[in-house]
Amino acid sequence: QGATRAELLARGPSGILTQSIEELAQTYDAIIAGGATEPLEMLRTRKDGAQVWVELRRRALQTADGWMIITVVRDITERKQMEERLLRQANFDSLTQLPNRLLCYDRLSQALIQAKRKKATAALLFIDLDRFKQVNDTLGHAIGDQLLQEVSLRLTACVRAGDTVGRLGGDEFVIILPELAQAMDASRIAQKAIDALARHFELDEHAVSISASIGTATLPAHGAPGEARCRKPRWAKGG
Repeated sequence: QGATRAELLARGPSGILTQSIEELAQTYDAIIAGGATEPLEMLRTRKDGAQVWVELRRRALQTADGWMIITVVRDITERKQMEERLLRQANFDSLTQLPNRLLCYDRLSQALIQAKRKKATAALLFIDLDRFKQVNDTLGHAIGDQLLQEVSLRLTACVRAGDTVGRLGGDEFVIILPELAQAMDASRIAQKAIDALARHFELDEHAVSISASIGTATLPAHGAPGEARCRKPRWAKGG
């Protein structure tokens, strides 16, 4: 943690681990009764304010005077950062930073399960950009990538904090609405997205205009959770 040995000794185990004396005593009793414990990972703040991940391994050692708890602390910040990067690469689109196809399927499944359990309304909006290929072909892939990034920002601004905007790939996006007061709210959000994407984009001094076609499927109106993904959605089209 960047502290000296004297500072650590002055703080004591309860100060370092941010546990009360009572909680620490219970933990130590469990270690003495059960031997070595599983590694414990904790996010700690260094003396300079930086946050680091540490791994604690503890075991009890019997001495002539009683028991001693041996704790080995290892900095695992680099490993945790690598795990976070790999997890993000597996679940998020590298261009737009939106949830990718894999994560969208998982969130959709959870939204459908939750809606069925609460007997609530959930919705899926499938968004296809019109004229995107034309932009790519005439202005180049760099402009096309910028357009996709701007589209992701505008779509995200159309939804609530608990909703999901994801990119399936290419120019295909989805919006997952886990809980709606009524099915008509899905159409309202779809129209809001159409209007947002209808405004022209300024990309490297190019004024780019596109539109979007949006298909809407809702639960329970379009069937049970297993059916909601299979039925043909209702489509709304921008100008």
